[in-house]
Amino acid sequence: MDVTRSLSLEERRGQEQPVVDGDWALDPANPRNWPQARKTVSTAVVTGIGFVSTIAASIYAPGHEAVAKQFGISTTLALLPLSFFNLGMALGPIVSSPMSETFGRKAVYFTTIPTFALFTLGSGFSQSLAALTVCRFFSGVFASPGVSIASATISDMAAPVERAVPLAIYYSMPFIGSLLGFVLFLRYSHVH
Repeated sequence: MDVTRSLSLEERRGQEQPVVDGDWALDPANPRNWPQARKTVSTAVVTGIGFVSTIAASIYAPGHEAVAKQFGISTTLALLPLSFFNLGMALGPIVSSPMSETFGRKAVYFTTIPTFALFTLGSGFSQSLAALTVCRFFSGVFASPGVSIASATISDMAAPVERAVPLAIYYSMPFIGSLLGFVLFLRYSHVH
C-alpha cells in the first residue's frame, strides 16, 4: 500500500487513529458540515436556553416584596436570592466553560439544564429565606452555561463568515429575557 496516498473517509472510519486537522473539515461529525436545518434548530435551542436563563434571573425582582412579607423580613434582605442567582450566573462559567471544552458542550447542556430546572423548582417550594437563597444560587450556577457557552456552540456550527446573523439573534435573547421576566411576573402574578 502506498503510504503517501490520502485515505478516503470510509477507510479512515475503520481505523483507530484520531482524525488529523485536515480531515476534520471533511468529517460529517463536524458541526460545520451539518445540514442547514440542523444548524438552525440547534441555534434556536441554545438561544432558547439563554432566554430562559435570563428570564429566571429577572422574574424574581418584582416579587421580592411578597417574599419579604411571606418570610417576615425586610425588603432589602428579600433581594438576597436575586443577588445570589446573579452570583451563581457569574461563578458557573468558571466550571462549565472548561468542562464544555473537555467533555463537549452537549454533555454540559444535558447535565446543567435539568439541574437548573430542579433548583428552580426547589426555589418555588422553599419555606425559608435560606433555602430560597441557596436554591436560587445553584439555579444560577446551573443556568449559566445557557449564557456562557451558547456563543461557542454557535461558533462551532458556523464558519466566521456565517456567524453574524445567528450570533446577533442569540445575543439579543438574553437582553429580551431579562426584560420579559419582569413583565411576565407583573402580568401573571397577583402581587401588583
